[in-house]
Amino acid sequence: MRFLAALAAWSVRNRIAVFAACAIILVAGAAGALKLTFNPDARIYFSRDAAERIAFDEIVERYGSRRDVIAIVQPTGGADASGLRVAAESVADALKGVAGVADVGAAPAGQKGGIEIHEGEPPVAAFPISITALGADAYEAVSAIQRAGDEVLSGQAFELLLTGEPAQEAAAMNAIRNDLGLFVPIEVVLIIGILLLALGSLTATISLLCVLGVATAATMGGYGWTGAALNGVTSAVPSSLLGLSVATSVHLILGWQHGLRDGEARQDALMHSVRINAVPIVLATVTTVISFACLNLADSPAFHAFGTLVAIGLVLTLLLSFTLLPALISVIPANPVNARAGLERAMARLGALVCDHKIVLLLAGVVVAGVSLYGTSQVVFRDTFSAYFDESYPFRRATLIYEEHVGGITPVEFSVPLADGETFASPSYAADIAAFRHWAVMQPKVSRVIAVTDVLKAGGEAYGLTDAQGVPVDAGSAAMLGEEIGKRGEDAGLQYLLGRKFADEPAGEGATRVIVILQSAASDDILSFAEDAEDELERLGAARATTATGMPVLAAHLSQRNGASMIKATPLALAAISLLMVLALGSWRLGLASLVPNLMPLLMAYGVWGLVMGDLTFAGTMVIAMTFGIVVDDTVHMMSRYRHLRKAGFAPRAAMVETFRTVGIAVFTTTVAIASGFSVLSLSGFVVNRDLGAVTTMTLLSALAATLLFLPPLLLLLDRAAKTSADK
Repeated sequence: MRFLAALAAWSVRNRIAVFAACAIILVAGAAGALKLTFNPDARIYFSRDAAERIAFDEIVERYGSRRDVIAIVQPTGGADASGLRVAAESVADALKGVAGVADVGAAPAGQKGGIEIHEGEPPVAAFPISITALGADAYEAVSAIQRAGDEVLSGQAFELLLTGEPAQEAAAMNAIRNDLGLFVPIEVVLIIGILLLALGSLTATISLLCVLGVATAATMGGYGWTGAALNGVTSAVPSSLLGLSVATSVHLILGWQHGLRDGEARQDALMHSVRINAVPIVLATVTTVISFACLNLADSPAFHAFGTLVAIGLVLTLLLSFTLLPALISVIPANPVNARAGLERAMARLGALVCDHKIVLLLAGVVVAGVSLYGTSQVVFRDTFSAYFDESYPFRRATLIYEEHVGGITPVEFSVPLADGETFASPSYAADIAAFRHWAVMQPKVSRVIAVTDVLKAGGEAYGLTDAQGVPVDAGSAAMLGEEIGKRGEDAGLQYLLGRKFADEPAGEGATRVIVILQSAASDDILSFAEDAEDELERLGAARATTATGMPVLAAHLSQRNGASMIKATPLALAAISLLMVLALGSWRLGLASLVPNLMPLLMAYGVWGLVMGDLTFAGTMVIAMTFGIVVDDTVHMMSRYRHLRKAGFAPRAAMVETFRTVGIAVFTTTVAIASGFSVLSLSGFVVNRDLGAVTTMTLLSALAATLLFLPPLLLLLDRAAKTSADK
């Protein structure tokens, strides 16, 4: 990489210009970052082209955006529950004036509304709160409801808890924000602390952070200048860049310090470090960019943006590592950190130990791979969206209470079309809806069903106009019911089920809404029910065919498709990375050998998870893209240095020991620093972040073990095989 060496030398000579340019970039980036806003709209995660998303948008267009937040009022601390109804009524009255609240206590037509007291220990009061907002407005409405309720109950022995689909979305956004505010600063402190210990120099650490700061500011600032808004996924870009970009600068600084300890002059040591690290750094960056580019194969637009932003940040880090970093190194104290010589000797001893026990380690690697492969087969990607939170979250406590006393909160929705000549009250139509309803309530996980037959039954059963299922007994009864219900065209509860313009629609046009509420349903349960329900509706006739939708259905499809897309993308990334390794190392043997340490960490991490935990949320699919580049980084530096030393005439064992001595500290430092940063996420009460942090940490630590314990014996074995082949 003569170009990068020349670029670094130019940057040192023109460091004032480099500093000025980076300062301008930093200021402009910071100004752009200040323009960033946070978008809590859950719909941004779902592709607009998906059939279920199209169906969801059509439902919102036809029936409106009304959704119910469910309020739970319960005594606190074992308090007397005698005033429970009064407390619930005071909350309900206060909420009627809250912005975004359309109604309090009202239920869809045909359903029981008002405040219900559910006996138990303790007893609780529950009532629905209708909101018509979506996205950011819905988030604000839920937040306002909670604030108003807390204010009313302040000083009383009762608390307000919220559940329901809008409350779940708000809880997820709050969890993401809280985790970013709590764990990202801890991650930063941990990484900086480990870098200080590894580099042994405050000025060198500050230099590294300057590179990361400018790259992050430029990336996020550029995104801000486009007018884009952050979401729960893209808000993790800065912390991801912090971890991923550390390796590039650390290798250059440690290489520079190593040269100083060997007696080289400042400039010579710097340029020597650039020359020996340029190829592995570029290769590691390109492979990491490839792995994040694979996120563009995911089903979610939010993941596309995340992968693109991280890839841009990594490219900027690469450029700054050969411009800003050399310029900074040229002015900071030339500290050789002689104390690191002891660590280098320790790494050399570890390298010798690995070489002396290569057969045992290779056999151990085979055993570990076998056990990990079995463990991986036990991993099940499953999301129970209402259980994304531990009981430290009020939403989780509210959901457990509601499911125990009342039922589920997970809606699967259908807009079932009318056939030619039918109205919503036609006996033929109502009979099909009743049949579908009967089928649905018999399915596992189904808590209740809301449909037009509830409205027909409520208006006609007492007069003999419908049977017990809500089906009109004849055409005359249907006409009477249709006419009477049509007079209530402005009723929000009717519009929720029949459409906002149902009273004016001619026969044969339109549809009615069927809502099936599932309880404690995981993503695979939701998709299985949705598929079976679509088949059942189609069995009732082609005119009844429709697509299951609703936010839980969208989320379940997203979870499934993201997992599938990441599994498909991994072979593509492996093929591209292996080809790059072959070209860069000049050896097909080494290129293919790199597959082992690159795959082993993922296999080991998922294997442990499968053996210990089993279920894994969709966040686990992101780990492949987020960690693959770091895993490859370790492999690239070890293999590149070993290859360089072998070409320089070192014997295999001596080359491996020297590889451990010169790059072992950098590999150990970068991996441990990044792993420690992600490990704090495993403490989160938000299951998505917990899984992401835990699996990423295990993958990175497994990468360190694979790089230091399994890769060296494999390289020595390949060297021996190559020599034997050459001798023949």
